[in-house]
Amino acid sequence: MSTVSNLSNPVAVYVHIPFCVRKCPYCDFLSIPYDSSIAQDYLKALESEIRRRFPDRIEASTLYLGGGTPTALSHHLLEKLLKTLFSYIRLVDEAEVSIESNPGTIDLESAKMLNDYGINRVSIGVQSFQNKNLRFLGRVHDSKAAFKSYEIFRNAGFNNINLDLIYGLPKQSLSMWRKDLETAVSLSPQHISAYSLTVEESTPLHASLERGDFKPLNERTVAKMMVEAMRFLEANGFRHYEVSNYAKQGFECMHNLAYWRYQNYIGLGASAVSFDGISRKRNLSNVSRYIEAAIKRENLVEEDYVIVGRERAAECLFLGLRTSDGVSETHLKETTGFSFADFSAPLEKLKNEGLIVFHEHRIAPTEKGFLYNDTIGTTIE
Repeated sequence: MSTVSNLSNPVAVYVHIPFCVRKCPYCDFLSIPYDSSIAQDYLKALESEIRRRFPDRIEASTLYLGGGTPTALSHHLLEKLLKTLFSYIRLVDEAEVSIESNPGTIDLESAKMLNDYGINRVSIGVQSFQNKNLRFLGRVHDSKAAFKSYEIFRNAGFNNINLDLIYGLPKQSLSMWRKDLETAVSLSPQHISAYSLTVEESTPLHASLERGDFKPLNERTVAKMMVEAMRFLEANGFRHYEVSNYAKQGFECMHNLAYWRYQNYIGLGASAVSFDGISRKRNLSNVSRYIEAAIKRENLVEEDYVIVGRERAAECLFLGLRTSDGVSETHLKETTGFSFADFSAPLEKLKNEGLIVFHEHRIAPTEKGFLYNDTIGTTIE
């Protein structure tokens, strides 16, 4: 297994913790129900992977603990995880260090411990403040638990909190969505992520759809909900800086921006992805297989995809056009060797359709471009 010596420092580092209280029916990320014995083995495997990939401590600009639900770990195992990570990773000054958490999986003692270890950003998977919506999504928490988790993190000293919300649920009205937005804003978070519900084929929710258990919300209403989020959140001081993300000034998620800016990143743990500017490698996506391979020091990579030439430049363009800042021609040339001229036909088409605008040597999405961002991707390809 290759080390990370060919990556420039500092880099963005992602750590996957695949445990949840219960897997949600719409989720297609790798996760399994929390089991303390399996979790202990997983942390041993994770440390084994880190030791092999980090012959020397590496400098990180961001560190992101995602899942799954990292805070589903016991207090002891969560602290053990942090001790392991900080033994091998050196953070730059003022590095962003994030952790995902779901309501009902954190107490004040553990939240304070996270703060003491230097975690400075929390993303809470609220999804909705309305119990009817939470039941449809198969969440284990109710609205009361959502408020409680937010209060816990605030009382523990966190001042950079993101709230995840989902819209586009069956039978959800614009007024119901507006109520969730109003409730979220009333808590004064620094960041809000608003995702449209996507029914992935591999999920129980898709099977439910195939059985006819529910009817999807029509695309026109879903689009109106996105526009509602844009208008309302921007009116309340949130900058719409990426398709699904809104932040108060200076609180954009720097880790995710590394992905969208086509920067190098390292993924640790089962199913985690790494990118060195040329190839994208995915770790084993089965937890048991990952644990066994890591402990035995076997190959952990199940997919290695090399991205070169025009495909690489198209990726760089598409990912950058997910953000309000867009892509500069200088960045495209330095990163891929291609220029806007190499994509003149698709870019002109997108411009004529009102999806992008040109600002001297930079292109950026319009509001319509945010609404139809998938069209930008398919056109550039």
